[in-house]
Amino acid sequence: MWDAGYNDFLTDVDISGLPLPPTATTSPATYVGDDVATLNGIVNPHSASTTVRFVWGTTSGVYTDSASAAESPLTGSSNQSVSKQLTSLTETTTYYYRVRAYNANGTAQGSELNFTTLTGGVTGNVYHVATTGSNSNSGLDSVHAWTLERAIDVTGTPHPVAGDTVWVHGGTYNTYREWTPVWNCTISGADGNPIVIRNYRNQAAIISQNIGRPVCTLRGLCVALGDRVQLNGLCSQQWLCVECDWC
Repeated sequence: MWDAGYNDFLTDVDISGLPLPPTATTSPATYVGDDVATLNGIVNPHSASTTVRFVWGTTSGVYTDSASAAESPLTGSSNQSVSKQLTSLTETTTYYYRVRAYNANGTAQGSELNFTTLTGGVTGNVYHVATTGSNSNSGLDSVHAWTLERAIDVTGTPHPVAGDTVWVHGGTYNTYREWTPVWNCTISGADGNPIVIRNYRNQAAIISQNIGRPVCTLRGLCVALGDRVQLNGLCSQQWLCVECDWC
């Protein structure tokens, strides 16, 4: 009788050289804000040029949007990290997403994951600052963030005005360089309608003098800014981590 589960003639067949489809694993989203998020995944192309895309939508299993991963196409035979930065998302909204990979040998997709954007909670214009920011960026999201120096400079176009919020993303910002102040704050809000400079979504934004002087950077900066600019949730590396609500 023929045994379909075992064959003596096939026990020594080597299939290691056969072409394989890609493998794909969806990873948790990172840098989730009120209107931005980064989708992540891991893909193995298995030695064939592989196109990688992310798909997402606001209903589980229904993906109304898609975009290529920043690293696509992939080559090689090892697991590789892939990602896609999303912008212009809707706040307080759950998004469902997965990674997909395609090559000549087949297709693969990771399991569905989800994330929920945060509440904006601000009025007026919103600008972003990051340690990797640039003065030439638009400042309108974390991908195109300003430097903190640019954000508080009234000569910049545009610049924060009364009622605006400046989100300071996590990292260390040096206020002094070789005993010389780096910042020169010239922006100003209005009485009862200040410009608010605050840490982004509980990230640790640290203000450091980088010169070892035991002086509270926050207090000195608050005095310099005056009552028409508020600092909230930023940390001084010289003293304790405090909320500067009294500025």
